[in-house]
Amino acid sequence: MLDVGAQYLEAPIAEGGLAAAEAVARMTGRSGPRDAATEPMDKWVARYNRLPSDELIRVAIEVVDRVLAQPSELVDLWAEGDDFNSWSESVAGPRARLDA
Repeated sequence: MLDVGAQYLEAPIAEGGLAAAEAVARMTGRSGPRDAATEPMDKWVARYNRLPSDELIRVAIEVVDRVLAQPSELVDLWAEGDDFNSWSESVAGPRARLDA
């Protein structure tokens, strides 16, 4: 796990980490859904055209795990609404693709 201890993970940092983890998952060739929103990342991955190292994949997995662990502002924010299960499943998507 990333060495952030019990620090409160602010939402903007967590969102950036999730985006980076998604990019790493797509670099492995195991991309998730593609649409207009993912087009910039898909183009970047195609242009970069490199496989991520095992270490980078491991770190990306740790990032997703950390975002889903407490204390995390994203978890707190999503837990306040009715869509927490849907959100956590969407976050688990890149995690599963990274772990494949």
